[in-house]
Amino acid sequence: MRIAVLVPVFNSETYLREAVDSVLDQTHQDFELVLIDDGSTDGSLNIMREYERRDDRVRVITHPNWGMGASLNHALETVHHDWVARMDADDIMEPHRLERQINFVIGHPQLDVAGSLVTYIDERGNEFGRSHPVGTTPESIAESRGTGLISGIYHPTVLMRREIVQSVGGYRPRFWPADDIDLWTRVDDAGGAILVQPEYLLRYRVHGGGSAFGKSREVQVIREWIRACSLRRRAGLSEPSREEFLDYRMSRPFHERLNTHRREIADASYRAAVMAYGRRQHRQMIGHAAVASLLGSSHIARQVRWRLFRPALSRLIRTTGA
Repeated sequence: MRIAVLVPVFNSETYLREAVDSVLDQTHQDFELVLIDDGSTDGSLNIMREYERRDDRVRVITHPNWGMGASLNHALETVHHDWVARMDADDIMEPHRLERQINFVIGHPQLDVAGSLVTYIDERGNEFGRSHPVGTTPESIAESRGTGLISGIYHPTVLMRREIVQSVGGYRPRFWPADDIDLWTRVDDAGGAILVQPEYLLRYRVHGGGSAFGKSREVQVIREWIRACSLRRRAGLSEPSREEFLDYRMSRPFHERLNTHRREIADASYRAAVMAYGRRQHRQMIGHAAVASLLGSSHIARQVRWRLFRPALSRLIRTTGA
């Protein structure tokens, strides 16, 4: 199976060589690597051109800063392979990722989108955890479908059929930074089959900083909008605009709005805690984790204990020799 690998790039010179090398060094060698320069202003384009000159599997697309969704839609129009893999310019493929994913979709011919599990790395490349198996069985995907939202799929891990992605309209940039969740939900609504391969095939770089909590809150609101759009489509109704959706949120009874905000703050705090842990910002991590555990569901409380506090304690014991 010959595939295309799409890597959008925007000012990623710090990590770009490591990312590209991880693709070119795959055990499966029959692919086209499409590097998409999305209006970079650093040295990223020079690095991409260098790889294009050195390896005939590499092709560079360059254009002004359109954003990831529009960039990927344009790149999909330029490739002619049935299957397309994704990766971000700061992530790292495990050496056998493409080989293992191709074998997985061959063994599951009904699939249209296949993802994988990820190992979390920080900005220096240090591991600090692994994703939990979510969406690895048809039953768990069906359970997700029942909520009106297909989530838990790491965008840079997917191998997807180009035809079905384009048939549902591709990426919709207005849902950024959750436009991938919108895409998987529309693929599922159209009858496409989605599954996460239960193997760790990508090293997923997590960036922290003070904006982590705010961005997570924004993603939560957009996820709810995506859910509303999906439920309306299933009912044969038109999708609500962002303004209509926000008006509806504000019109609900106070206790419903309060409960929604509680869930969103808990989820955003948990994600911010994970990012702070990856950056070894333990004071911030403890603060965000405490809020997540206090306001969140029992599931989030378990995640805090097993993904944050337990690894942090183990790291402390290794460091002190206790």
